[in-house]
Amino acid sequence: MLRRQMQARCPGSRFVGPARLRGHRLAFTRRSLKWQGGVADIIPATDAETWGGLFEVSSDHVAALDVAEGHPLAYERRMVVVETLSGAPVDAWVYVVVDKVSSVVPTLEYWQAMVDGAVDCELPGEYLAMLRALRHSG
Repeated sequence: MLRRQMQARCPGSRFVGPARLRGHRLAFTRRSLKWQGGVADIIPATDAETWGGLFEVSSDHVAALDVAEGHPLAYERRMVVVETLSGAPVDAWVYVVVDKVSSVVPTLEYWQAMVDGAVDCELPGEYLAMLRALRHSG
């Protein structure tokens, strides 16, 4: 997620840095009416990992994010343990699609927002390359 988007949703939140979630991979298992295409999810995968931006948020921020993500109907909020670049474990909230479908291709606009967010959050180059190689409807 772009830092400016996070600030708009959660004013005063603090970007901590990139974080890795082991044992999960990125998937597109929900069709969004807003985006008119697939939207991101994480699914368990033994030998996989996914990356994202880690933000420090308040309980008010969590409530705002719940609304933005459609919790609990579209996405369910779950606590996971992620690792910072230094390898330190951190408890973090993630949002997981509730009613998964088989893969739905994201739109060019959604894909671009994901790539821009990965660059903005300084995700590792290999992960960014994987995102850039994803198929999209554009």
